[in-house]
Amino acid sequence: MGIPLLGDDIYGGTKSMALSLLQPRILQSYHSQLSLLLSGLERPCLHAVALGFTHPHTAEKMHFTCSPPPDFANILSELREMG
Repeated sequence: MGIPLLGDDIYGGTKSMALSLLQPRILQSYHSQLSLLLSGLERPCLHAVALGFTHPHTAEKMHFTCSPPPDFANILSELREMG
């Protein structure tokens, strides 16, 4: 995708990188809120809501779902509100 994973400081997904990518896309009135939101980020923002594969031995189609954890869901919700 060409964009580092938010919260992955090792591969360029730093908070400052996220600010530089997101600030031009939101109203200036949200910039302080965005900075505050990202400052509380303590882990990479990666979550699979659904995963599926064919079992290698039984050929059964496997499917798993899991809602995002509360901290991740909160970040998504606040980013959506910002536009």
